[in-house]
Amino acid sequence: MKNRISILITCLVFSISLSAQKLPSPFKILPQPQSIVLLKGSGLESGKLESLILKGDFKRPVMGKILSQLTIGKTAGKATLTLILHTAFTSVPTEEGYVLTISGNKAEIISKGEAGLF
Repeated sequence: MKNRISILITCLVFSISLSAQKLPSPFKILPQPQSIVLLKGSGLESGKLESLILKGDFKRPVMGKILSQLTIGKTAGKATLTLILHTAFTSVPTEEGYVLTISGNKAEIISKGEAGLF
């Protein structure tokens, strides 16, 4: 009977740890996000971004070697990274917070402050 209880507890702990929202390897985001929602559908393949859209009153942020090669476009489409500065955005409590959405072969980052956009 003790073995069955031990096995049941082990299975319960294992299932709880699997249900915790964690990004699969090799994704590393620092600092760790407060929440993650994995959406169904196509995501974005590595190296497939082609253009950058800036929405809001801000200059292009300093970007790393790969993202700095993106050309600034006028309309969002596939293979586009869209940065949106929305000062009345209420989904994040601080100017450093952001919401990242990757879906349909494009990425969008929305923040209430420039610090959240990189």
